[in-house]
Amino acid sequence: MNRKYLFNKKTGILFISFINIFVSLLVTSCEKKIDWNLDIQEQDFIIVEGMITSEKKAHQVKISKPVKNLNDPAVGVSGAIVSINDSIILTETTSGSGVYQTASSVSGSPENEYKLKIISGGKTYTAVALMKPCNSLSPLRYSKIGGTNNYKIDWIAGAYNYEKAFMYEITLDWSSSDSCLQGNPCFTLMYYYTLTTIDVNQIFSPETERIIFPAGTIITEKKYSISAEHENFIRCLLIETKWRGGLFDSSPANIPTNLTGGAKGFFSACDVIQTIIVVN
Repeated sequence: MNRKYLFNKKTGILFISFINIFVSLLVTSCEKKIDWNLDIQEQDFIIVEGMITSEKKAHQVKISKPVKNLNDPAVGVSGAIVSINDSIILTETTSGSGVYQTASSVSGSPENEYKLKIISGGKTYTAVALMKPCNSLSPLRYSKIGGTNNYKIDWIAGAYNYEKAFMYEITLDWSSSDSCLQGNPCFTLMYYYTLTTIDVNQIFSPETERIIFPAGTIITEKKYSISAEHENFIRCLLIETKWRGGLFDSSPANIPTNLTGGAKGFFSACDVIQTIIVVN
C-alpha cells in the first residue's frame, strides 16, 4: 500500500495520513474462518508391524489400516493369511484384532533369513529379514537418589557403535513392592538404541522424562540385534518421533520399509539376550 504523507512547513513535522493508518488496521485485523474442503481419499494399503526373535514364544505380526487423524485408533485387518518361511503359520488372536501369532514353541536362529508372507484383500505382501547374532550384554547401571528410597538409571548403553547397531528393551516393574499404591501404574517400558551413525537430530533432541523407581523394582533388560536395514528404519522413525522438536528439526518424510506390494511398516528378525536385576 502507498502511504500519503502530510508535511507541515511551519513545524517541519512529517505526519502519516490517519486515513491510511485506519485502512491498514482495518485490513490486518479482519479474520475470516475458512473451512477447507479437503479431498481425503481412501488409502489402499496395509500397515505391518512384525518381529521374530531367537526367544521361544508366540511371535506377533500386527496388520492394520492407515488412519486419517493422528489419534485415531488403528483398525485391524482381519482374515489375512500370514506365514513365515511358508512353514510357520500365524493365526489371528481375536477376530477383528489384526494381531496374528505363531505357536508358543517357535524360535528363530541367528544367521538365518526369514520371509514374511501376507495374503489379504486379494493382494500378496512379502518381507525378508536376516537375523544377525547378538553379542554379550553389559547390564545397565543405576544409583540411589540421595536421602530417598528411590533410584534412577545412570547408563544403559552407548548411543554410538560404528560396527553394530542394537536395540534395548527395558522393563521396570515394582508392582510387587510396598511402594506400589493401589490404582497407580507400577510398570514402565522403555526403548534405547545404539546406532552406527550419529545424527544431529539425536544430539540436540528434546529432553526425555527421567524415570524414578523404588527399591524392590525388577528390571528386565533385553538386547536385540538389528540388521543394517532395520537400523535405517529405526533411525528414520526416531527422526520423525523421539528426535523431533529439537534445535535442528527436519522436514517430515516417509519412513522406509522392507515390505513389498505397497505395504508400510517393517518386519524384523532379532537375536535376543536377556538379564534380570532386582533393585535392593
